[in-house]
Amino acid sequence: MIRNSKLALCATIVLAVAFFTLGCKPQQKNAVPPAAQQPAPQQETPQSVQTPPDAVPQTPAKTAEAKTENLSLKTVYFDYNQAALTDSAKETLRSNAKFLAKDKRSVTVEGYCDDTGSIAYNAKLGAKRARAVKRYYTRLGISKERISVATLGKHNPVSKKDKSLNRRAETKING
Repeated sequence: MIRNSKLALCATIVLAVAFFTLGCKPQQKNAVPPAAQQPAPQQETPQSVQTPPDAVPQTPAKTAEAKTENLSLKTVYFDYNQAALTDSAKETLRSNAKFLAKDKRSVTVEGYCDDTGSIAYNAKLGAKRARAVKRYYTRLGISKERISVATLGKHNPVSKKDKSLNRRAETKING
């Protein structure tokens, strides 16, 4: 519990510093970026240091390297400017939940966005995505007390060319 509090405090401090140092870019109204017209990516998963028995190995091209103290499960992806779970995302989360039902460690769901929009807007959207994943896990029987959420907005992109890969939520096992 103390570790989750420290993690939440660190994430809050990092976000606050980012907001104040980077500022906000003005948002263009009615502009539709080319990435919004691309189809959603095929479900692939990033590579982590360890792989749970039910998790599919993740490819490095899809996410940043996992830290040794955190183990990532399968990543879910979102449509442009959306926090609603797609059918593909729900299928992935059901697979993750099967593993989580056996493994009783706590997890952190991290919500991410592409670089379209302001830092503040993307932080909110990333939080909505993380909360949507948490809600779905709880519907699948995972205790909400085991799940914390964090938003990293448009920070830590995994691709500069394919923005759809950055619109994601990652579930990381703590400890």
